[in-house]
Amino acid sequence: VEIAMSLSHPNIAKVLDWGEVELYGETTVFWVVEYLGGGSLRDLFDRGRLLEPSQALVVGLEACRALDAAHSSGVIHTELTPSKLVFGDDARLRIAGLLGAESWEEPATLATHVARYASPEQALRLEVDDKTDVYALSLCLIEAITGKVPFAGDSTVSTLSGRVGKLMPVTADMGSLAAVLERAG
Repeated sequence: VEIAMSLSHPNIAKVLDWGEVELYGETTVFWVVEYLGGGSLRDLFDRGRLLEPSQALVVGLEACRALDAAHSSGVIHTELTPSKLVFGDDARLRIAGLLGAESWEEPATLATHVARYASPEQALRLEVDDKTDVYALSLCLIEAITGKVPFAGDSTVSTLSGRVGKLMPVTADMGSLAAVLERAG
């Protein structure tokens, strides 16, 4: 938590404070972050809006700047989803919730909304690194353009197993982002 609080980057949501509370016999950690009133990428999807490839490029560049700063500090997100790509009132993207789980004890128990953006390494319970976040970001950007998450199955297990050993599906209508997203996958 201290590392997340020490990260200072224009594309990373500022952690202002944190604490722990005992709920139903379990310790829960909470974070207080800066107010970001522009909504998330997930909010756009929920309203039926998609991005043009040029808009997705801007979102991707801002997310990459944030991930580069986090990775340079030794922080891997591991649970990057469209709901954690949040816009401020200034329309600048920030990545929120920067401390994900390092590994999962049992991937089958993972929440479906997180599994939809998990990397093949996470599906195989291998060690995670910065490539884990790059893969998740590529899935988010493809969804931002097409409205569909590649390899999403009807269950957590089918989603995770469906992306192991697969090339990232991209099309020419993604413009110059196609090659970048294919390589990221």
